[in-house]
Amino acid sequence: MTAIHGHTYFIRELRIDVSMIPLEWDDPEQDNGMTIDFGEIKKYFKTFWDHMFLIPEKDLQLWQQVYRNTADAAVKNNLFVMRHTTAEWMANRIRAGLLRILQKEMDNTPYEAVPEMIHFQLWEGPHQAIEV
Repeated sequence: MTAIHGHTYFIRELRIDVSMIPLEWDDPEQDNGMTIDFGEIKKYFKTFWDHMFLIPEKDLQLWQQVYRNTADAAVKNNLFVMRHTTAEWMANRIRAGLLRILQKEMDNTPYEAVPEMIHFQLWEGPHQAIEV
């Protein structure tokens, strides 16, 4: 079992490379030239990652007991079960989430947009990072 401890992670150099091919669209008023709204990215991080308790799957039964015995809503509302709670695993989950947002956003634009690369650094403190 892993002891409760904390890390503060942050993202640096988020870059999303997209090729955009204009399409004929019924409503040119909705064409704002964007393939993604960065507000949606901020909402993703706030909703799924901000102030979360990352729980390794292997410790899930123990955490279910903690969950049942706590009245702290901050704990109950912020549990995030992950196969592994490593920076590498988190970075892959973040990339998958960003791809889902990008695909949803691209479905609402007058472009055929092809994501070519999502690049970022996930930092765990000032000296340790993973780059994807």
